[in-house]
Amino acid sequence: MDVQHASRYDAIMSRKICAPNYLDVEMLTTLHLYDDLYFLLHNLGWENFVAFQETIYERLSWEFMSSLIVDLYRKFDEVKGYIRLSLVNHTHEMYFVRFNELLCLSACGATISTHADYNPKSFWTTLTCSGWRHKA
Repeated sequence: MDVQHASRYDAIMSRKICAPNYLDVEMLTTLHLYDDLYFLLHNLGWENFVAFQETIYERLSWEFMSSLIVDLYRKFDEVKGYIRLSLVNHTHEMYFVRFNELLCLSACGATISTHADYNPKSFWTTLTCSGWRHKA
């Protein structure tokens, strides 16, 4: 981890990470509401949403967010478009088209900013809930 990554990690780890908007089966069971909710959702044809869960691993999220560098103009191995990220204490560095290939995403347009309204600050603010305020 370099100094910039460490600094970004320290800043990001103090932010709240938005929890996924899925049902907490353990909490519903503890409150004896699981069976009633399952019955309701089953009647609506939505019972598969009861068990659908997505776990957030805060430390991995902090490591990824603090290390992510994307530069559509920088070259890596003489190819335009650069990405670097860390996961599980391992740094991955490659050209952006290769990253898309690894994720089975289209390489077409990978190094072109296609969303004129994309605002990185707004995106990360939303993702990290840094604008979130607890209402008493």
